[in-house]
Parts: sequence; structure tokens; C-alpha cells
Amino acid sequence: MKRHGNEHQSVREFYQRSADRAVIWIDDGSGRIVDELEVETRIRSGEGGCQLCHEPLDGREAHGEVQFDEHGLPRLLFGPGGPVCVDCVEWVRWLRHYGGREPVSTPRFREGDLVLRAGTEEIYRILESRLTGLPAVGIWFPAYRCQRIEVRGSTGEILPACLGLEFELADFELQPLPPRYAVVAPRTEPIDAAAEIIDLVGAPPRLPTIERAPNTCRVPSIAQQTRRLLTGKGGGP
Repeated sequence: MKRHGNEHQSVREFYQRSADRAVIWIDDGSGRIVDELEVETRIRSGEGGCQLCHEPLDGREAHGEVQFDEHGLPRLLFGPGGPVCVDCVEWVRWLRHYGGREPVSTPRFREGDLVLRAGTEEIYRILESRLTGLPAVGIWFPAYRCQRIEVRGSTGEILPACLGLEFELADFELQPLPPRYAVVAPRTEPIDAAAEIIDLVGAPPRLPTIERAPNTCRVPSIAQQTRRLLTGKGGGP
């Protein structure tokens, strides 16, 4: 790893002055701290794995040399050199995009929002947001952990895509979902309001008891008269 001007610098030396730290806002008039933001960086101390974050490699890594320019921004020169994981390759690209711009401290999207990836038709659901960057050089911005989804055209039902895999995208790569996407909002009904589950196997059935009310009504009856046997004509025997 080299610094601009052929001055050698190790990852550990850079980490010591640019590790994860809070960004502190100070009021000019009173000098009091008015806010504090936690900003993560992928340049970490350690041994092995990726040159920058030292996380284990998964076979998709790139190889090359990491240099720092006069502003302290990392730059990847692909070719012979150490490994750089795909997440760090993307992160360095994000840093280069935000270099020279004002830092962004407030995420545009919240958990559960549906967004569109810029320049594509890919729809994502926001799972969580965080701030990342290099506080030492005054660069930080929101990044989002997202899940790719699909929308069934006929019903607008939301379905998981890409086997439910999660992705991390920077703020500038996302935009609000346009109105042309007819999406049915997911159900927010509490579990208690769901239909009752009946155990048809384990527990004995609970059948309602049928009670018979006593019959207090008198049903009128027809009195029977005694009939006498009449002898036929012609006399007896």
C-alpha cells in the first residue's frame, strides 16, 4: 500500500488515524457539542484476508495495489498485488463518488421503504441504514442494507427475489419508487387478530353441550270414549 508521492504507509498506520469514530458537531457560538454521529469505515486493523477490512475472502475478490491520493482517499490499481474483497471494491468506488462533495448525515429512506435502484428496474426493500465513509478526510454518507423484491404485475403483491439475498447499496444508487409501480402494502394486522387455530389431532374436540329446556307446556289431548260392541242382526248363536 502506497501513499501519494511514493511515501509508504501500512494499513495499520492508516487505520490508527481513520478508524471508526464519531463525527462531532460543535456550535460555533457556544462551542458546545450539539450532535454526534457514528460513522463506520472498512479500513480496519488485522491480519490476512482483504487488504482493507481483513475479512475472510470468498473467491470473488480482486487483486491489486491500494494507494492514497493527496486527499487521503484510497485508490485501487488492479493487477499484481494483494486481495481486495468485493465489498471493499464497492466501498472505495463510493468514496470516490462522494469525494469533494458535502458529507451526507441524514438517510433519505427508512426501514421498510421500497426503493428503485437508479438506472435499473430493480426494486429493493430497506432493512436498515448506517453511515459509512472516512471521517478523517471529511467524507461520510448513508448506506443501506436492502433485500431485492419483485412485484407481481397482476395483483401488486410483493415477492422476495434472488432467494432472499441481501445487498448493501449507497444512498446515491437509490431513488424513491415511482408511482407507476402499483404495489400492495404489506399486511400490518396484529397476530392476535388472526383466525383461531384449532387442533384437530392432539387435543380432544370441544363440542358445545346441547341443553334441553324442560317442557312446561301442556299439549291438549282428545278424550277417548268407550265404545260398546254392537251385536249383528240375526241373533246370536
